[in-house]
Amino acid sequence: KNVTLDLNGQTLNLSAISLCVTEGVSLTIKDSDGSGEIQSSVSIIDNQGGTIRIEGGALSISDSESGSSALYQQSGEMTITGGTFTGTANSAALAAMGGTIRIEDGIFEGPVAIRAFSKAKITMTGGELRGSVVQKGPSEIVIGENVLKTA
Repeated sequence: KNVTLDLNGQTLNLSAISLCVTEGVSLTIKDSDGSGEIQSSVSIIDNQGGTIRIEGGALSISDSESGSSALYQQSGEMTITGGTFTGTANSAALAAMGGTIRIEDGIFEGPVAIRAFSKAKITMTGGELRGSVVQKGPSEIVIGENVLKTA
């Protein structure tokens, strides 16, 4: 139930598959080499109540009509301490419906870098936003003063 995925500089193409993390499951993604990547045409990570830690790697969603996001959270907890997350015109780099997400570092890029709906709580204290931030409903997004914002 506790899984660590070290990309070790390799590219993992999930095609149209998501890594689903359910309640009681813990997933850590890191990249000990520094050039690893995960690609998919649907949400790469779908948190359904688990605990996720992302320490590095590049997660990019390919052009998709689905509206999926590189990172999607329905519920649970996510901590991001590094990595690059890329969405497309139809998808956000990070989208959350619920749960708690803490971002300490990382690059979030796409027309919509971060999107929060419903009861999601996102706190970003470091890293870079290369796109817009969209907040809907009773969600909460806190962007710290150390976050770099570029167009």
